[in-house]
Amino acid sequence: MTGAETPRDSAGPETPEPDPESDAALIGALAETESEPVRRALLSRIMDTGKRAGGTVAGRGVWPLEALTRRIIRLAPELTIDSGAALRKRYPGRTPDQIADELIARAARAAAAVGAATGAAAFLPIPYAWPVELATESVVVIGIEIKLVAELHEAYDTPVGGTSRERALAYLIAWAQQRGAVAPSDATIAAGSIAAKRLRRRIALRTGRDLVSLGPLLSGAALGAAMNHHETRRLGRRMKRDLRRRVAIAPPQ
Repeated sequence: MTGAETPRDSAGPETPEPDPESDAALIGALAETESEPVRRALLSRIMDTGKRAGGTVAGRGVWPLEALTRRIIRLAPELTIDSGAALRKRYPGRTPDQIADELIARAARAAAAVGAATGAAAFLPIPYAWPVELATESVVVIGIEIKLVAELHEAYDTPVGGTSRERALAYLIAWAQQRGAVAPSDATIAAGSIAAKRLRRRIALRTGRDLVSLGPLLSGAALGAAMNHHETRRLGRRMKRDLRRRVAIAPPQ
C-alpha cells in the first residue's frame, strides 16, 4: 500500500504493481491529477467499471450497503500511498503541516470534481444509470479520502506498521472514525465487530450525503461539488489535528 521508498513488510514477496485499469489505480491517478479533462476521463472509466459491476442491482435504486462495504474493503489495500520520503521529495522544504495542507486541498479538489460530474450525470435521460453512478461516486470519493488519511500519517511520520492489508484496514478504520489509525493488531473488520458497524455507518452517511447532493433540478453539479469539497476538507482537518496531537505527545525516541 505504501510507496517503494519505505517498504515495511518484513517478509514475503513484493506487492505486485496494481493493474493500471483497476479501480484503485484509476482512483489514485484521479486523486493526483490537477487536470480537469484528465479527471473527467478517469472518472468515466471508473464509472464504466461500476456500471458493469452494478448492473444487476441498478434497479434497486442504490447498491446494497453490504456490497458497497465489501467493495471498499477490497479497494483499500490496492491504493498506492506515497511514503513520507516521497511526500518530502514532492514538496521540498515544506513542514509536515504545510504538506498536510497541500494533501487536504488536493483531495478536496478531486472529491469536488467527482461530485460535480456525478451531480450533472443525474439529470441525463438515463434513469436506470444514475443509482450505480451514485454508488460508484461514493467508492471513488471514499478511496480518495482513504488515500488522504494514509498520506497524512506519512506526512507526520506516524505510519502504521504491519502488512499491506493490515495497514490498509487500519487506515480504513481511521477514515471511519475520523481519527488517527490504531495498531494493525487491532485493525479488524470482522462481521459484527464495532469497527465493522462504524464502517457501515460511515459509508451509509457518505452515500446519503451523495444522494442529497443531487438536489433540486439543475443544482446537482454545483451542490455535489461543494458538499464533497466540504466533507473531504473537514475530514482532512480533523485527521491533521489528531495527528498533530499525537506528534506533540509522542515520547522521545
